[in-house]
Amino acid sequence: MLRTVSRGRGPRRRARWSLGLAILVPVLWTATAASAGAHDPLGPRDLPLPEWAFPWIVAAVLLAIQVRWLRGRPAAPRSAAPTATDGTGRTPAAAVALRVALGALGVAGLAVALWAGSTGTSNPRANLLPTVLLVGLLVGLPVASIAVGDLWRWLSPWGAVVDAAGWVGRRASGPRGLPEPFRWPERLGSLPAAGVLLVVGWIQVASPARDDPAALALLGLVYTAVLLAGAGAFGRAFLDRVDGFALLGRMGAALSPWTVRDGRPALRRPGAGLASAAGDPGVPAGAIALAATATFDGVASTGAWSGDDGIGPRLETLFVDLGLPDGTASTVGSTVGLLLVAGALAAVAAGVVVALRRAGGARDGDPAARVAGGLVAAGLATIVAHYGSLLVSEAPTIRSLVSDPRGDGSDWFGTASHTGSVGQSGAVAVWLVQLAVVAALHVALLVTLRPAARGGRRATVRVATVGLVASVASVALALWLST
Repeated sequence: MLRTVSRGRGPRRRARWSLGLAILVPVLWTATAASAGAHDPLGPRDLPLPEWAFPWIVAAVLLAIQVRWLRGRPAAPRSAAPTATDGTGRTPAAAVALRVALGALGVAGLAVALWAGSTGTSNPRANLLPTVLLVGLLVGLPVASIAVGDLWRWLSPWGAVVDAAGWVGRRASGPRGLPEPFRWPERLGSLPAAGVLLVVGWIQVASPARDDPAALALLGLVYTAVLLAGAGAFGRAFLDRVDGFALLGRMGAALSPWTVRDGRPALRRPGAGLASAAGDPGVPAGAIALAATATFDGVASTGAWSGDDGIGPRLETLFVDLGLPDGTASTVGSTVGLLLVAGALAAVAAGVVVALRRAGGARDGDPAARVAGGLVAAGLATIVAHYGSLLVSEAPTIRSLVSDPRGDGSDWFGTASHTGSVGQSGAVAVWLVQLAVVAALHVALLVTLRPAARGGRRATVRVATVGLVASVASVALALWLST
């Protein structure tokens, strides 16, 4: 009798816990939305439903996923679609041609952007480089990679130069071949690339170089020299481990339904690439860098940070008292804020790992690997939530700047005067798409954090509950950043 009662109470208790945790999504969103800064460049939205209804919809989606898992019917993974090969192991000629064309486009784009930054107008709104770097790459690249796969591997200008140099070198060296490159330390992984992403985020939210095209061009030239010199010593692996944009493209591609096999596109289960995050410490570090950038940008627009008695002015006053100039003190204060947010997010991720390990025990596999994959989904969700509308609003500007990259009145392609806006209906559509992407990324997060193996019933419920708590906290943050 006692056993029957226990079994009856178990599902009800799990359902109550899941429902209560899911309800935290709209509760936290409602509590924080009023303090969010109005950063949406598309302006006010005339939504088809009340804005408060959308977090409840996201909560319902997370709850449905959780209940499906706790009832023991997880979705069966779909195998990738079979792909045709030429039977020789060689990359098809069409793929080679496409790769060469995209690589040439990347090299040309890099050259024009650096040229524009070095010699063009100092107005950041009229110069191509700041917009391409801080909107096109930081925001557009991961979104494009989610949609079509690892686009940057083919579009990278530095990769194209290294591949071309290798092709020429192999033919010039004859049968002797090229000397073997140095081996990259595997334990280091992509941590340098994660550091690059943090620096890019720092430029976006703290550095005065954001509004200085010439300074950005100088940084770009130094960055190019470092990448090409390192690739000469370590081979293309150096680009994969040090180029922050390569890491950003891989993180987006990990969630994409598209991959490449034998030089041909192939379908796979969305999110299947998250498992590859387990062995590379740079992947979760890069995701934390992205999340810290978006989160601090949101925090910096609130009164708690930027108000008269906010944390930002107090830090600035502190550094001025220490002898720093006003402008430098403001930059240092924002840098401290960004690093504090990054440290807090890293501590939360470590806490989730510890909670999963205690909840699941030894039979639940390595929770750090699952958290690493979940961080990719969470980090990209914060970028999409906070900057997605900026990408859309700046698209006409990018189209105009492509024709006039230096801001000197040129009109190479006849689009310099095309600076339209998306309009009210477009703003609604963009925000709804943002919300759908954020919800989908957090479904991926929840699925990634679910129990790796069936142990006892209680252990399974504990691990699933920890995953739902982490997902609720992450989606609440993303929804706040989107307001």
